[in-house]
Amino acid sequence: GSVDNIPITPTLLNGWVDFGSGYAPATYWRDNGRTVHLQGLIKDGTATPGTSMFVLPVGYRPSERLIFAMVSNNALARVDVGADGSVMAEAGTSATWLSLSGISFFATQ
Repeated sequence: GSVDNIPITPTLLNGWVDFGSGYAPATYWRDNGRTVHLQGLIKDGTATPGTSMFVLPVGYRPSERLIFAMVSNNALARVDVGADGSVMAEAGTSATWLSLSGISFFATQ
């Protein structure tokens, strides 16, 4: 089962790794109100649109696909979170670095 307010380290996919150098690693957690939060800085992965960077487990997923405007290599990047839990690189994502900090949504499934 899921535990609220405990940061969880996702298994990064498709070459994505934590940026390091003192920046927060990729983590996610769910607060007491069932809002899921993501944070961290990642790099070096496949940035092709639609590529999954990691998958959120059941209990940490939205009911429908969501779009977020993030910062990647000092430019605007789109990151989608799917109902299947997939956190996907989309248009504008650069493998140089991508911030996940600030993504939050209500977990409905």
